[in-house]
Amino acid sequence: MGRSFAEFIEHCLKSAEALEPIPTDCPERLTALPGVRAVLFDVYGTVLISSSGDIDVSDYALDNVVHALRMSGCDAPAGRERDVAGFVIAEFLLTIRRHHESGRAEGKPQPEVDILAVWRDVMRVLNERGTLDEPPAVEIEKLAFAFEMCSNPVYPMPGFAETIGALDRRNLVLGIVSNAQFFTPVIMNYFLSGSVSDEATVPPFRPDLTFFSYRYGRAKPDPFLFDAAKDGLARLGIEPGNVLFVGNDMRNDIWPARQAGFRTALFAGDRRSLRLRKDDPRAADAGPDCVLHDLRHLETIVAEAGH
Repeated sequence: MGRSFAEFIEHCLKSAEALEPIPTDCPERLTALPGVRAVLFDVYGTVLISSSGDIDVSDYALDNVVHALRMSGCDAPAGRERDVAGFVIAEFLLTIRRHHESGRAEGKPQPEVDILAVWRDVMRVLNERGTLDEPPAVEIEKLAFAFEMCSNPVYPMPGFAETIGALDRRNLVLGIVSNAQFFTPVIMNYFLSGSVSDEATVPPFRPDLTFFSYRYGRAKPDPFLFDAAKDGLARLGIEPGNVLFVGNDMRNDIWPARQAGFRTALFAGDRRSLRLRKDDPRAADAGPDCVLHDLRHLETIVAEAGH
C-alpha cells in the first residue's frame, strides 16, 4: 500500500459517520465458559457495525457509484455520470457472478472473489466498450475502497477496542475468521489504533490465526476457513473445546464453528447484522453456547479462561 493510498484511506475513515447498533429482541444469554484459551472473531456485523449488515450486502445506488468513481480519479463524461454508474453496477455484479462460477468450477462450494481482480476486469470491459471517453488514470485500490465505503459504511461496534485489549491482556490467543477483502485489515487497524497501517496483519490478533476469505478464494459458511483455524490452533496445543468463536450469523458463523468443535457466542447486538437463519436446518441445529448484546460481556464469559 503506497503513501497516497494510506492517506486516502485515513481521510475516508476519519470522515466516516458514526454508527450506532440497533437493538434486537433476541434474548441475551451470558453463560460462563471456563477453560477458554483462544477467542476467534468474525468481523462485519460482529466487531464492526456494517450499515448493510454484512460485507456481502451493499447499497449499489447510482450516486454512491458516481462518488466512488470521482474519489478514485475516474471522472465520467459530463452529463452521463449516472448512466455510466448504471453500467458500472451492472458489470460489477456480472463480473462477481463470473468469478463465483469460476470458483465453483474449481470445486469451491462457497467461492470468494478478490475485489481488486473484479474491479480490474470491470474497468477493462468498460474501456473496451467505450463506456468511458478515454481510459481513466483510475487507482483500482482507491476505487474498490471508496466503493465499499460509499455502499456499505462501517464503524466500530461499541466496546470493540476495549474488549480486544482486555482479552489480550489476559494472554488469550486471538484470531479472526471472516469474509473480508484487502481493505478489511486496514479498517480494523485504524479502529483499533487510530492510525493507518500498510500491514496485512491486525495486532493483537495472531497472523497465523487470521483467516480472511479473499486470501483463500473461499467464503463462509464453507468449513475451510474454520478447519484452517483448527489446524493452526492445534499447532499451538489448543484443543477445539478450549476455543470460543464469536459471530453474528447462525449459518455462516455458529454452524461451521460448532462443526469444528469450537464453543460459540452469537453476537445479537445489532438488528442490521443479526442473522438467525430460522429456515436453514444448519442454523436450527447450531445452538450457540451464549448470546451477547455487548462485546464487553465477553470479559465475563471467559473470566475463568485458562483455568
